[in-house]
Amino acid sequence: MNLNNAEIEDFDKYIIKKGSSDTINEYSIIVDFKNKNISGSCYRYGFLDHMIDTKEAIKMLEDINKYSTPIRDFTSLIDKIKN
Repeated sequence: MNLNNAEIEDFDKYIIKKGSSDTINEYSIIVDFKNKNISGSCYRYGFLDHMIDTKEAIKMLEDINKYSTPIRDFTSLIDKIKN
C-alpha cells in the first residue's frame, strides 16, 4: 500500500437523538473540515429516513455549542457556510 495516495479524512460526526419515548429520531451530523462542508441525515428505527438540509444541521450544531462541548470548534466553518 502506498501511503502517499491514501486519503486523510478530517471530519467530526455528531449523533443527536430527538423525540418522545414512542418515536425517537436519530440525526447524524457530519462536519467535514477537509471539504468545508456540513451534512446530515435522519434515521428512524435504525433506518435512513431522509437527508436533512444544511440549515437544519447547522441549527443542531449551534445547539451543541450552546448546551454541550463539541469535539472541535466548528464555528468558523458555520460562519463561512452561512455567508
